[in-house]
Amino acid sequence: MSVTLAVARAEAAARAQEFISGIATGGTSSTLADTTNLNHADGYRDETTVLMRSGVNDGQQRRVQTFTAATSTLNFYSAMTGSVG
Repeated sequence: MSVTLAVARAEAAARAQEFISGIATGGTSSTLADTTNLNHADGYRDETTVLMRSGVNDGQQRRVQTFTAATSTLNFYSAMTGSVG
């Protein structure tokens, strides 16, 4: 199946809108909570990637195993070096 450049650009633009930036409201080395920006349904952020942009974990990336809506919490497959919250 071939994809045209226009379709590829449209898909990339749609994915780019999914990027969020914010400040964690809590967490541990293996979780991140953000009650301001993470307001989606359970599982919505599963298998996404988080890039830390400041603090003790600056520059670290982690893959999200699960997202729990009730607590606005991302659970990582592997822990960060330091605590997020």
